[in-house]
Amino acid sequence: MRGTLFADAHIHDQQMADLVHRFLDEKSDVYFLGDMFDSPEDQKRYDGFLDKYDFVWVKGNHDYWLDLPERVDLGDFTLTHGHKILPTWSVEKYLVKYTPAARRFGIFGPAMSFGRFFRGSIFEWAFGNLVIRLTDVKKQTGNVPVIMGHLHHYFVKDNLIILPKFPRYAVLRGSRLEIRNFLDEI
Repeated sequence: MRGTLFADAHIHDQQMADLVHRFLDEKSDVYFLGDMFDSPEDQKRYDGFLDKYDFVWVKGNHDYWLDLPERVDLGDFTLTHGHKILPTWSVEKYLVKYTPAARRFGIFGPAMSFGRFFRGSIFEWAFGNLVIRLTDVKKQTGNVPVIMGHLHHYFVKDNLIILPKFPRYAVLRGSRLEIRNFLDEI
């Protein structure tokens, strides 16, 4: 499997819209894991993505008004935005145990672990390009790896991989997932 994955562009101004357009012009086999815009009004101002580009777009919590799939199963892994699985705010760490999706995907443990981390940690930004071996992730639990966005921060535990917010993105080649920064390429 080959492809390019990104999440959480949250387009709210022309500069970010232009950056996403440039990214999509340069990449192929793209999977977007939700939250392209911040609001329906932003989509009206800065849209053109669905008409101009051919890519898979998974619905995020900021895409609530769009008719998009909430997850894509690609055999060896599942792509989703993650807002129905993992906590975003500290209070949700206490509620995630009631989230059936966390148990269904086998990521209840990492869901609770992430809930205990301080959101906005600089830990993940200390990395340059980071390579994750999906086969190693899968071995941890025997479950299919889940790749998601939503939390805006890089995190790996058991069979869960969370992609950082765009302009960071991931390149998938076989069983290797490499985290990159698009700003380093332009």
